[in-house]
Amino acid sequence: MSFNQQFEKAIQQAWKTNINRVKEIARAVHNNAPATEFPEFTPKQFVKECGDLSTKVDNACVRTGGMICRAQSLMSIMKDDVAAYSYAKDPLKQNFAELFQHDYLRDIKDKSAITKMSGGGKKAHYLIDGQMVSGLSKKPSGSNSTKSIDFQCDNEYYYAKHTSAEGGAQDNQCDDGKRFIEQANIYATQHDDDKVFILLVDGAYYNDARKNKIRAMVAPEHQHRVRVCGCDEV
Repeated sequence: MSFNQQFEKAIQQAWKTNINRVKEIARAVHNNAPATEFPEFTPKQFVKECGDLSTKVDNACVRTGGMICRAQSLMSIMKDDVAAYSYAKDPLKQNFAELFQHDYLRDIKDKSAITKMSGGGKKAHYLIDGQMVSGLSKKPSGSNSTKSIDFQCDNEYYYAKHTSAEGGAQDNQCDDGKRFIEQANIYATQHDDDKVFILLVDGAYYNDARKNKIRAMVAPEHQHRVRVCGCDEV
């Protein structure tokens, strides 16, 4: 089974889990139930989840001018999958895709040494003007820098992207990947070491034509150190 096939099955299951989760939280809020009735949540998680859902429901009631009420909304979430779906958290906004790519490389592609790198703070790593930089107090910005590098496996550094559909936001994600390739090219020119930089792109958006267009940005002399591929191609 390919990466995309496994991903689709996993994201569907993640949605089901989140839908059932918000139903349980709606029940807790509606009944003013104590955390002890929901051992699947830590006390801190329970308080946060209840607070987040209460805020969303209350905001919806205000937006409709009282056309719907808090109790009605909570009951709908508890009983109806469609209503629960509209309040459930989107797995893709919970870093699901990046974590799935990481686990796929570790478990399916035998990259047992792969680790998730810090996404922010002073431990995060970036490419800036062809240099690998860490220890920054804030994230860099501008066309001469990348966002934080996602994974490391020995001498390999992965910049992970997953995009399923067309659109302006997706094009911006692709531009981030292109910037990574630009900076990796500069790094490879300036540093004669063994570091390999991999733009990891998965999802329907990254078809062969689009991947080949990005691959064309890699300088011929750096093709052994700067790569563009999906998880199945690693």
